[in-house]
Amino acid sequence: MDILFLLLKGLIMLPVVWLLMFITIFFHEMGHVVMYVLFYRENNWTVDLGIGNFKLIRIGRFTIYLNMLCGYARCNITKGYNKLSSIMLCSGGFFVNLFFVILLWICLQNIDFGTNNFLRWCVNFLFYSNLFQFLGTIIPMTIGNYSSDGMWVLRNLRGEFDED
Repeated sequence: MDILFLLLKGLIMLPVVWLLMFITIFFHEMGHVVMYVLFYRENNWTVDLGIGNFKLIRIGRFTIYLNMLCGYARCNITKGYNKLSSIMLCSGGFFVNLFFVILLWICLQNIDFGTNNFLRWCVNFLFYSNLFQFLGTIIPMTIGNYSSDGMWVLRNLRGEFDED
């Protein structure tokens, strides 16, 4: 009976984990969008939340996929390359993750969750998902066709893009 209860509990937690990952990825990608709007003064962007072939829904500028492992902010830059603006655009996502890591750590240290283990678990999950997203995107790396935000920042610092 304990195994059945554990399986049922796991099935109930799947949508919760999906939603918490959605929140983490949404705010990361919006960090890129905010930096794009602030530094390039343009408003031609879209965001993919998740990856894969199974598209759940498209709402305005957002496309949401079932597989919530990563996201992508697509910003159409028409004003030409600017090193500072490009670095800020690339780093906007991990700045947001770092902000949430600090905020959630403060919450975990100062909020008494009492007997609400579910809420404590959710805040812990958000803390670690933002921490891992921060670390996974700030470290300069290229895997296959994917380059991390940190790699894009490093390329900009090295001047690997032509300036107008």
